[in-house]
Amino acid sequence: MEEHLTVCGLPAREEPVINQNIDTGIFILLRRKCKAWVMLSPNHPKSKVYYKSYAERRKEMTRHMVKYNNFIIHPFSLFMMYWEYFISILEIVSMFIFCVSNAYSWAVMTDNGSFLLRRYVDVFTTIDVILRLFFVGYYDSVMNKSVLRRWAIIKHYSFTLFIPDMLSSVNSHFYALYELDDNETNGTILRWSRLLVLTRFFRIPIWFETLECIKKRIGLSVVVSFCLRMLLLISIVLCTCYTLGLVFENAIEATYSTEEAKWQYFNITRFFGVTAKVMLVYIKDIFDYELIAGEIISVWCMVTGFIINVLFLATLMQAISRYLAITKNSERLLSESHQYLIHHQIPSNIRHRFSDYFLFKFQNRFYREEKIHKMLSHVLNDQIMISITKEHVERVEFFKDLHEDVLVSLVRKLKLEIFLTGDIIVKSGDMGDVMYFINYGTVAIYTAAGKELCHLEDGAHFGEIALIFEGPRVATVSAVTPCELFVLSRKDYTESLEPYPAIKAKIEDIARKRMGQK
Repeated sequence: MEEHLTVCGLPAREEPVINQNIDTGIFILLRRKCKAWVMLSPNHPKSKVYYKSYAERRKEMTRHMVKYNNFIIHPFSLFMMYWEYFISILEIVSMFIFCVSNAYSWAVMTDNGSFLLRRYVDVFTTIDVILRLFFVGYYDSVMNKSVLRRWAIIKHYSFTLFIPDMLSSVNSHFYALYELDDNETNGTILRWSRLLVLTRFFRIPIWFETLECIKKRIGLSVVVSFCLRMLLLISIVLCTCYTLGLVFENAIEATYSTEEAKWQYFNITRFFGVTAKVMLVYIKDIFDYELIAGEIISVWCMVTGFIINVLFLATLMQAISRYLAITKNSERLLSESHQYLIHHQIPSNIRHRFSDYFLFKFQNRFYREEKIHKMLSHVLNDQIMISITKEHVERVEFFKDLHEDVLVSLVRKLKLEIFLTGDIIVKSGDMGDVMYFINYGTVAIYTAAGKELCHLEDGAHFGEIALIFEGPRVATVSAVTPCELFVLSRKDYTESLEPYPAIKAKIEDIARKRMGQK
């Protein structure tokens, strides 16, 4: 008996979502390009992690266009990718500018170029706050989706980074108040509000995420990426000490000292003194001002330096061991595989396909699937598999309304297979004994004569008749994109339904009626 060919409801090629929604009015091409910059982009390093297939990305773009087409920017858009690069680098640079400006006297500081430059930087950080508060969505890792509703965005940002982001730029904005009325009270507020710049360090995780995105985007090596992380971490520690030390020193000197001459020029020895004491490499005669500020800052730097060194070394060793353990396992497996391919003189095109397979399977997140499954209980393994595959199985007409026990029995038998672009999954004329559920990816259906009929995407299935009746395949199925498929064989299907003969007979009856109708 010939296998029945699953009816496909998707066309082989679909017009881009933006073209379907922006097709009237003036400047159509310009509007499409602008809209494309604020929508989900496959070029964003995180988009293929959270939206693995073309179908998922298209569905998300449609949701954005239809439901939230009111100046909402997707968190994984091209605009946000480049904006994150720009604003993160700008914020890191502004911390160094802040340290430099604090090495001047208060009178000189407010007039020099570094202070004015920091004011311009804070204009961009204020723009960033406005964008994130009203216009930029976020990814909810608990619900596994991007949140694009404006009130949810406002609520989320208000309870996370809104206050630190605002406080970090408030010092330069206070300067406008000081310019209007430069009395002693406003001067004191302005001097001590410089410490609020340290709230910018709440964004440290975002800086590291941005660095990781840059690594994936331009393909930085592990060594270069690790060095940049360490450089950023050390810079953050030193910036903190420079800022705290110099602000306190400046404030105390301004309060108790009348010798303004010492503060009329930039003094590089202040940076040297803070660094030496924080790193605990030199203690004596660094600050020789014959003032209370010198002694206070010396004690402050020594105590802070000791605590920071202990915490820094402990954190550094923990981070290095964890980071190297993950990357070492991944690189070792990849290296061993490449050596295997070279030893057997495998052609270069197959080696490239192996690399594509490795990257698609792990998505830069290495894990040992078999070890994890062995560690978990059967109940938890079943729950995980049901969570992943239940919707796929229930879409099959034969398996609708199955009892939970039968469903679990089928799910336990599913096996995961990955196919790369161009792989032939099913060939016309071959005997069929398995069916496939598409978890991620797109496949094309061809007739025996080679005519393309349609595409199937996430959640679709094909080959179900092969589970019930023996017969040759009537179509060829090829992977259009890398695909992750769940496979159910006739043998596993028969074993799963053996304790349920009535259900098995019912499924066979439905299959015969369906084939008779077709």
